[in-house]
Amino acid sequence: MMEQHATRAVLAAPGQSSPQEPNHLTGVAEELLFRRQRGRSTVIVLTSVRPAAGVTYVTGLVAAEIARLKGLDSLVITLEEAMRLPDQPEESEEDTFLETTPHVWVAAQDALQPEPVAPGAIAKRIRELQNWPGTFVLLDCPPLNQDLPADILSMADGVVLVVAAGETRQADLAQAAAGLDETGAPIIGMILNKRSYAIPKSIFRYV
Repeated sequence: MMEQHATRAVLAAPGQSSPQEPNHLTGVAEELLFRRQRGRSTVIVLTSVRPAAGVTYVTGLVAAEIARLKGLDSLVITLEEAMRLPDQPEESEEDTFLETTPHVWVAAQDALQPEPVAPGAIAKRIRELQNWPGTFVLLDCPPLNQDLPADILSMADGVVLVVAAGETRQADLAQAAAGLDETGAPIIGMILNKRSYAIPKSIFRYV
């Protein structure tokens, strides 16, 4: 079940819906494939309004679904890991990234630098991630209420909000959507995680 307003979608994570419903992350993966950039990797930010929405869990599922649908490579990496990659990660690809399952890659922990790059170098690091040889970089980011840098949001090719059903307040969600619009971030939509009920109609007002 997927409803769209412009390019934003409200979807639910697999394993949380009834057996009669489809794999909702297929819709997410198809939307990301539609936005795929040519000639470089596509950087997608996954974040949430508040902590504990399951962003890391969902990010891995999205990468697996892209691999299942098209057999394309995705790098699943946290923002903290991305900020600690070697200065020139493309020069040491084999040592920096590991393929954990077919077409799903992660950062090798022993290749990370002890300290993150300076905040002023964030834009440069995003450009380096765009040069990763795979198709997607899925950037697992902290919640928006933890001062996620605007450079990351504005330079990404898309932003996906992970919403915890029954936990994320509608007022917070509306405020987050407005804040993302102000940064110029290309919002793809939301993934409704941790749900065991039908998607409420009221939530569609915020996307």
